Amino acid sequence: MAYKALYNKYRSKTFDEIVGQEATVQSLKNALLTNKIAHAYLFSGPRGTGKTSLARLFAKALNCEEGLGSICNKCENCLAINNSSHPDVFEIDAASNSGVDQVRNLIEQVKYLPTLGKYKVYIIDEVHMMTKEAFNALLKTLEEPPQNVVFILCTTDPYKVLPTILSRCQRYNLTKIDQPDLIKLLTKILKQELISFDNDALSIIANLANGGARDALSILDQLIAYSDGYISADKVREVFGLVTNEDKIILLNYLYRKDTLSTINFLEKLNYKNIDISRFVLDLLNLLKDCLIYLKTENSELLQVSTIEEVKQVTNIYNSFDLLNLIETFLTCQSKIKEASNPGFVLEITLLELLEKTKQIPQNETKNPAKPEQKSKIMDEIPNSNKVVEKVLLNESKITEKPSPSVTQKPTVFSSKVEKDTEKHMENATQTTNFIPLFNEGEFYHLTQDEIVNLMVLGKKEKETRKYLIEHWGELENFKYNPKIGAFATLLSEGIPYIIGSSILVLSYNNKNRATLANIKANQKIMTSIIKEAFSLKLETYALNRDEQTTYYQHYCNLQQINQLPAIEDIKKIVLK
Repeated sequence: MAYKALYNKYRSKTFDEIVGQEATVQSLKNALLTNKIAHAYLFSGPRGTGKTSLARLFAKALNCEEGLGSICNKCENCLAINNSSHPDVFEIDAASNSGVDQVRNLIEQVKYLPTLGKYKVYIIDEVHMMTKEAFNALLKTLEEPPQNVVFILCTTDPYKVLPTILSRCQRYNLTKIDQPDLIKLLTKILKQELISFDNDALSIIANLANGGARDALSILDQLIAYSDGYISADKVREVFGLVTNEDKIILLNYLYRKDTLSTINFLEKLNYKNIDISRFVLDLLNLLKDCLIYLKTENSELLQVSTIEEVKQVTNIYNSFDLLNLIETFLTCQSKIKEASNPGFVLEITLLELLEKTKQIPQNETKNPAKPEQKSKIMDEIPNSNKVVEKVLLNESKITEKPSPSVTQKPTVFSSKVEKDTEKHMENATQTTNFIPLFNEGEFYHLTQDEIVNLMVLGKKEKETRKYLIEHWGELENFKYNPKIGAFATLLSEGIPYIIGSSILVLSYNNKNRATLANIKANQKIMTSIIKEAFSLKLETYALNRDEQTTYYQHYCNLQQINQLPAIEDIKKIVLK
């Protein structure tokens, strides 16, 4: 007999065997018990959470020979549904049958009476893959099907289903399965398969499955083939390229002590063992999240991937502010890894940046909160309202001048209006902060679509300058921890140099709100001075969000295709206004 995958072999045969969907199961049982059968159901939820299994069970409960709501798994109807051979239960994959012609064939079959059971059941999997025309063809039949016909639609993406379809269905949202329920399921199956295991291994498998029973059983299938009768935590890590919490804590200690050599050696070991870098960063984030939650609550029951001993090793050296900074940094690293061809390089650069930011602390020194006199010293560095912004910007963040295409010029002097606005803004800053907050309101700069396109054309002459900025953009880190201008430097660093033309640097932002904030004139004045100080370039800044960038670039490409782009010499100087 051919080998059956575990998720097929142990597919739920009754409602009681469904894992982690108690509310949905109880609702369906009650509907069967009271004979309140709807004509259409929609089961939505993440992959591997039981949508298709529930649909099959409901079909069995409708057609079982022992009566409505029963599932005997012995009668002809139950056995035929188990074997996917029942003539009245149709399973349709909408991904490969998404067209209107297939739906018309289905509608043609609907009008015929059941041949073996009491109900004809149509289970349409991945229903969101159907075309709009196919949905429209199904509408009338779905709303008023013939007697004894039930539609069950399953989808992982209900928001792609037409609202007119959703409104005709009873909707049940299946959720990710909790780790304890997954571990219980894995334990039961391994005992039936007569395979030994340790509990730590099951916890790791449940974490890898991310709430999906099918994923958990697929992982288990792979481990059974590899483990030769015993599944241990070390074998799980070996197969899936995982790192222990102990190793992650060692890395965090290296970062805390600013031990660059040990950090690089640690990365080399990761590469040698062929560790999944993306998974490593995700697991590191989960560890840091556990540490932050424990630091705030001191409740060990809330820990998900760590023990209390592991968490204390981290919280003994990092405070909540440090942990938040680490989480933010690794979240950024994670998003970059998704787009990178070399994830290891992205992680290496991230760790090197952290080593630059981390304060070096002697090995025997323990972490203590900042003393009151230290805090007051920092507060003394905040300029009073009678100090000009130039002093705010240029005193603490000196860096060596870099070769660049631009000629070094004197620092930009702000207009009296901006200076007064900034002074007023600083007066409103609370006495408990150690930085100047960003302007949240004020006049905005605005460039039209045509002006952006013109800047793209002008940008052809400034490719080297843009390349230089992209390569050295990380040096803004030197300014982010300046208590006076850190907020402005952080806002600036979140943008990516996109276009340089007519002495204007256009930045691209992932976050629309941050782009809006960057276009406030008062904020841009300070950001311009930071660029002057950091890169010896006199450039004004303008911010686009990703949607705007895509729209303008498409317009540029359209003009390029029809040879309607302006010539460089015909473009007048563009100024921010």
